[in-house]
Amino acid sequence: MKKPIIFLVLIFCLASCTSTVDSDIPPTTSQSDEECTVETINSFIESANAVENRLYHLSQQAVMKISMGEDLWPIVEDMFLVESDADQINAPPCILKTKAALTSYVETFVQVYSGLYAEITGVRTDLPPPISDINELASSKYDYYQTKMEELRNLLIEKKLREIAYSSSLVLPNPRST
Repeated sequence: MKKPIIFLVLIFCLASCTSTVDSDIPPTTSQSDEECTVETINSFIESANAVENRLYHLSQQAVMKISMGEDLWPIVEDMFLVESDADQINAPPCILKTKAALTSYVETFVQVYSGLYAEITGVRTDLPPPISDINELASSKYDYYQTKMEELRNLLIEKKLREIAYSSSLVLPNPRST
């Protein structure tokens, strides 16, 4: 009876990893353009995507280990390392809200698997809410993180378009001078 419940929780957790964010969310920017360059945004997005991909692959491995009755702890330890890596991502002030959304989601995601490990092994942990509540919270935090990432991607597009428009205005000859 425990295995079907655990699988349902894992499936729900994995299902929360798909984005359902509308793509026409306007970016909210009040930051200095000097700190928020195309390069810094790209760098953050690449780092955040790497963290997200590592978590996804670790969650897949966790499902496999649980289904085969193997020890989940090595995967949970790796998830803690990913959490630490997410904390170490450099983010200028213009990206801090997105970074906070990422680290909050990753922390809660790791709590889900720590809780599953505790349920499977009977090991006591200090996780206050039940696993289903943590899973729901992780899903909600993931949605918020995706919203912030979409805003950041829109800001990146806007900045790139401005760069193109600026460079085009420098290259194009003035039609009145001919």
